[in-house]
Amino acid sequence: MTRENRYPELITTDVKTWKDIIIATYYNIKSILDSARVLLDVNIEENRDVLFERPFVCAGLYTFAVEEYGKVVYLLMAYSSTGRITIHYKREFRSHSLKFKLALDFIPKECKVIHKGGFGEGFGKGFDIDETADMESRMAIFYSDFDEQNNVKKLPIVDVNSLEIAITNFTRFIEDDLERFIIQNPIN
Repeated sequence: MTRENRYPELITTDVKTWKDIIIATYYNIKSILDSARVLLDVNIEENRDVLFERPFVCAGLYTFAVEEYGKVVYLLMAYSSTGRITIHYKREFRSHSLKFKLALDFIPKECKVIHKGGFGEGFGKGFDIDETADMESRMAIFYSDFDEQNNVKKLPIVDVNSLEIAITNFTRFIEDDLERFIIQNPIN
């Protein structure tokens, strides 16, 4: 059996299990954000100069939390009033890019920016460039690789102040979103 074949195409579940996975995912997001915050805070206190140049791991953890929120969005979209929820597990639920896109469609703008300023590719559009946390950045953070010219890929730019703001805002957003979900979907 190949790795790809071990995952089912569809999973059908009941509303209680659907609620359970959503709540578990919210708590996973909160744990990831808490871990990123602790690592960011410890490094800022102990070695702010180095961290300002290389806060990559914190940003990588942050992008994992963003993707997990995409999982919540996907699960909410899968809801059915029939009492049976069908999840396109292999093609959609496990798709990193789909979950990331869904998350970015729903989270506030202030949760998306991990770098501002500079003269990058957006130079013609103005001096203030927002770099959205994305899957490519995360992959570059955690995995060494080559670019299209066979050079070592450069790590994405991450601004500590922007990352702190994003983590704070996203944590608040997740806590409020979880509270709304629990109020609207009481667990029986």
